[in-house]
Amino acid sequence: MKFTLFALLLLFICAFVTCAEEMTEEHHEIAVKVPTGTDPDELAKRYGYVNKGRIGTLDGYYLFDLLDEHKRTDQAQAKASALLEAEELEWAEKQAPKERHPRPHGMGGRRKVENF
Repeated sequence: MKFTLFALLLLFICAFVTCAEEMTEEHHEIAVKVPTGTDPDELAKRYGYVNKGRIGTLDGYYLFDLLDEHKRTDQAQAKASALLEAEELEWAEKQAPKERHPRPHGMGGRRKVENF
């Protein structure tokens, strides 16, 4: 009986650790404001990033993503620091996923609509 409880506890701990590792996924996107007259594609390439395009309708704001070849290396943090401190940029901010939690049922707001 004690062995069964120990095995279940060990299984629970392993599952919890695996879920926690998946939740701490590293993201390599950086939102930047490029001065007028500067080519965002060339600037992204210079720092090892790719320009994913303009952010909404904001003039001069772009989303840069680290090239795939650098994402799993030790250089990823150094490249992010270099881009965040670049003097050519007016503004830069590393993007992070936002945790979203559904509202508890009955707490107001819009009624849940089923997707078809």
